[in-house]
Amino acid sequence: MATRAFTAGAGSAVLVSGLVVIPYVLDKLRARARTATATLDWKTHLDARGQLLLFEAFVSHQVVATDDGPHIRDAKLAIEKFREGMRDPLALNSAIDEPNCLNLVGAALLRTGWATDLSILSQPCLVVRRRG
Repeated sequence: MATRAFTAGAGSAVLVSGLVVIPYVLDKLRARARTATATLDWKTHLDARGQLLLFEAFVSHQVVATDDGPHIRDAKLAIEKFREGMRDPLALNSAIDEPNCLNLVGAALLRTGWATDLSILSQPCLVVRRRG
């Protein structure tokens, strides 16, 4: 459970940055991997080359700073949690369970040509959070 609104402090800055950075990165990936496909469905096994599974890492100073810095350490912990969770994807639950959402990653996938189905805008995205 979040302790404050996403609009508090860094939350709104991250949102605005993500609205610019994510489409840029997805556009560059699309240009280099035209036949690749993208999904947000972590419960369905990826079974072919060229499939991209997108998820969000909850990065918010979850651990004491290390030489990497707190955000990088949080991201590394989230990747570790994702890898562990993908051993049994059906048991992996998102850190945020909100079925009524507007998926901005889905909007970026539409904008950059990775997706064409508008239902992706309401599809929840996996959010991985790992406490150190």
